[in-house]
Amino acid sequence: MVVKKITEGENSDDNDLLLKEKENLLQSQWKLDEEKKLYERLILNIEKVMELIEMQMMRTMEKNKDVEKEAEDDEGVQNDASLTNQVDQISKLQSDLKQLQEDNKKLHETLNKVKAELETQKDQLVQKLQHVETKRKKNKEEVQKVEKKITEIKNSDDTDPLLGEKENLLQSQWKLDEEKKLYERLILNIEKVMEHIEM
Repeated sequence: MVVKKITEGENSDDNDLLLKEKENLLQSQWKLDEEKKLYERLILNIEKVMELIEMQMMRTMEKNKDVEKEAEDDEGVQNDASLTNQVDQISKLQSDLKQLQEDNKKLHETLNKVKAELETQKDQLVQKLQHVETKRKKNKEEVQKVEKKITEIKNSDDTDPLLGEKENLLQSQWKLDEEKKLYERLILNIEKVMEHIEM
């Protein structure tokens, strides 16, 4: 729609404003694409953690059922049960325990990898947040400068371009505020996931 207005526009000032609006829209689209990629990575990492936890829970439940069944079988065994049968059962339990320990080790390694990836993403988000904070501060200073110029000028014709500039700066400030909120939420979500991994 903006491109259509630019091609139809006759006034170069209008074209400049439309080009600026197009540039802002393209920047917004790029930011949204980056956000989408970030959310997709976070969702993937969370799904990996959940899958690993579910697998470990299933294994543990199966082992618990086996141990309970063996305990029930042991109760039914007569007092004159053979020593070799008991040794076999102990050996099987030791084997099961060893398998559980190996499974837990694999799970722990995978969780550590996921945790490292989450920490990397968190560091990137913190850097982006700092960058946004710097841009917000500069933008706010620009808004104040423009407002000061507007109050100093008495002719309304001279204030029109400044009012347009102020409007653009305020829109940029709003976008930066939204971006800041997004990064803060993402950092908080990553910290929550990491808390669960560390448990």
